[in-house]
Amino acid sequence: MIPIAECIGANESLLLAAHRMAEPGVGARSISGQDAHLKGVLTERDIVTKVLANDKLQ
Repeated sequence: MIPIAECIGANESLLLAAHRMAEPGVGARSISGQDAHLKGVLTERDIVTKVLANDKLQ
């Protein structure tokens, strides 16, 4: 049996999304909008690229 996939809200922060992905050890999560429809997929690579591209490490 496949468990129900947990989605990340379209307006949630990258930090919260990263925490939600790290705890169960998954590398991607679906993004849902306010209307509960699929809006896209967020991956670990998306998070790393967004942080590094905006010089958020320092």
